[in-house]
Amino acid sequence: MCFQTPADCSRGCPGLAVRHEASGLKAALQKVLNNTERCAAPNGGPAPQLGDSGGMEGHREPGRWVLRAIRLMSYDLMLQTYPDHEMSAHEFDAVQDDLRHATNLQRFCEVAPGNLASDQVDVVVLGEGLDFGDFSERDFTEFCSSRGLPAERQHPGAAAAFVRSKLGFTVASFKMPTADADARTAYSEIVRFALRHKLRVTDPQKGNDVDLQKPGLLPPMWNP
Repeated sequence: MCFQTPADCSRGCPGLAVRHEASGLKAALQKVLNNTERCAAPNGGPAPQLGDSGGMEGHREPGRWVLRAIRLMSYDLMLQTYPDHEMSAHEFDAVQDDLRHATNLQRFCEVAPGNLASDQVDVVVLGEGLDFGDFSERDFTEFCSSRGLPAERQHPGAAAAFVRSKLGFTVASFKMPTADADARTAYSEIVRFALRHKLRVTDPQKGNDVDLQKPGLLPPMWNP
């Protein structure tokens, strides 16, 4: 399950999104736990309750319950640029065209392309990053000066360029199939695709990038 809003996903900023999605994530997970037999308590009692910190009250293995609930909802992966890599419109279009012809990915995954154009979401991400200390005003000003951009929070072009230089840019996102065999096929294709285009694969469930040199057969948190 992606811990981000769709807009934040396209900007590649999991840390900022988690801060604002925490309450919604907790509610969504609790709903799954309440209504899914696979997450029922072993003794047939009521489903475990999420505490304020996201852990399961009264259970010694809170992480296992949460990750099982996430698996029942979806497992998402994101194809992103590396920080400081500026993707041109030509490169972006080439990757999208390659994705459209990636048979296994189109067959097994729900593929959502990123949005290369800057917009108001970039302004919001920049503002929140500056306000919460994820970015510094000095870095933003110096970056804009070196690029000939206005050092203004409300300027979409400046905001997009700076945010992507720090966090990378999401070229596409994938909702993985639920069957292990299908997921293995899709996952291996995503890894090969990323290596071919010199991109990285970000796993929101894990909170960082997949090791493309040792990716394993399934995503890192697939079988908690």
